[in-house]
Amino acid sequence: MIPLIPQAFNLVEFRQRSVLCFTNPAVIIGIHLRLNICFAMSHSQSRRIRKAYWTALVVASSYLRLRFLRWFLGRRWYSRRIEVLHLRNAERVKKAILELGGLFIKIGQLLSVMSNFLPEAFQRPLEALQDRLPARPYPDVQRRLLEELGKPPEEIFSRFDQSPIATASIG
Repeated sequence: MIPLIPQAFNLVEFRQRSVLCFTNPAVIIGIHLRLNICFAMSHSQSRRIRKAYWTALVVASSYLRLRFLRWFLGRRWYSRRIEVLHLRNAERVKKAILELGGLFIKIGQLLSVMSNFLPEAFQRPLEALQDRLPARPYPDVQRRLLEELGKPPEEIFSRFDQSPIATASIG
């Protein structure tokens, strides 16, 4: 019988694109199957995915560490530290969400209103994602309008202020 080999993970650089390859040998009724799944993605997508997973790993491991230490240091010690950990992890998540932008901001907004799922101490820092988002730099806005409308904003609109009045996440 062929032994079950643990899942391998390869990241291959190919022409300025990251190719994620998962190789998972499996044994089913004595038959050796080898599954290869490759996903091609740009470097920015790869960086965003790594950042999201890294943040999730750090948050999850901090809760696991606290839970493990509760066995040795007691429930009273745990209850004094859990609120602080909720706040620290919410700030970690918020920082990552703001850095990643896009759909991650929508996910953060959703998390901030999930009172039946997350503790209040975790939700409070994420509430800033509802109405206090940082503005995008003007060159990004100008480039996007040029792509979408074909002309710079100064040619299309009679007046266009480079400093925003407010920011919003639409969608």
